[in-house]
Amino acid sequence: MIREVTRSHMSVEVNGRSLTIPSEMFFPPGGKIGFAIYTHEIKYWDHPAG
Repeated sequence: MIREVTRSHMSVEVNGRSLTIPSEMFFPPGGKIGFAIYTHEIKYWDHPAG
């Protein structure tokens, strides 16, 4: 499930675990939004809140 989307990252939850994915949002002409996800920068699951 997607939890949050910003211009610099996307936070998702998968099977009760959270992951912050570095990314970049683009606003090209024509009204469509582009989104680049930097999968090579994903290293670890986020630490549990609490």
